[in-house]
Amino acid sequence: MTYSAKAVANWFIDRAVRQQSDLTLPRLQKLIFMAHGWSLALLDRPLVRDGFQDLEDGVGIPSLTCEFGRKSGQPIRRKAVESCFDRHTRTVRSYEPAIDQMSPELQAVLENVWRSYGHLSNLELAQALLAVPEPDDSVFASSGARAQVHAPPGTAEINRHFALADTAAVAGQGHVAP
Repeated sequence: MTYSAKAVANWFIDRAVRQQSDLTLPRLQKLIFMAHGWSLALLDRPLVRDGFQDLEDGVGIPSLTCEFGRKSGQPIRRKAVESCFDRHTRTVRSYEPAIDQMSPELQAVLENVWRSYGHLSNLELAQALLAVPEPDDSVFASSGARAQVHAPPGTAEINRHFALADTAAVAGQGHVAP
């Protein structure tokens, strides 16, 4: 099962509030990207159904930028909200999306991502992403993503990238988590 980016964002926002940690939009975007990548590598399924794009502050999800604004250095002080139109009552209903019916495996991935990366600054998170072994050109061969300037990686590329990180971690080639 995949989830909306806002539901996953709200999971991380809850963790930040519990630990009294300020969470900025760039940090949130990177944490979601890490969780998505580790979900692909460890559980063989995507976490987020929204597509990642190359944004001003790195790879992220545009709907979150729209939700929380472009002031990237400001802490997020509220949860993400979805709205839907109820055609029976002819009203718009707003709600805070959440991850429903989370498997124990997904819970473990999210908790490990938070524990491993949640305390890192935006710069440290960017460095942690760089510490994940760089995929070789064969990872991008099918999609041609390397040929495009600043093309965001697709699901297959993210999966291979984090699978390489998992292999490197098992082989003892540096700190990559979870």
